[in-house]
Amino acid sequence: AIALAKSSMTEALPNSPNFNTDSYTRINQAAAATVDLVVSGANDDFAIYKITVTVDAANVVDLFWTDAANGNIEFIGELNFADVGSFVYDFDTSMLRNPNRQGGKLRMTTSTAANTVVDIIGHIVLAGQ
Repeated sequence: AIALAKSSMTEALPNSPNFNTDSYTRINQAAAATVDLVVSGANDDFAIYKITVTVDAANVVDLFWTDAANGNIEFIGELNFADVGSFVYDFDTSMLRNPNRQGGKLRMTTSTAANTVVDIIGHIVLAGQ
């Protein structure tokens, strides 16, 4: 009946995924190493909206959270590239937040000297938020 009438039906979405994505970071890495991607301050932590990982050759990339002293490791995931490629982690229904909170780090480990580019979009969350 609504489709045939000249009226409409609207619904408010109280948990709509409209996130403040005011933080953008790009990291280029061309060595087998462990690298800090985002380092939170003493009064803030980080929430990820999207991570894109692109490699120029075969590579294994581990993404993980740590605390300020590189302990308390919480893995996000491992990407095993057989050749050139890209992968996108998309946290569009709820931003992934560092479980170590203030002072924590988002880090990655790469297995080869292949050029690795990581783009991170997210939000710096102030203490108490």
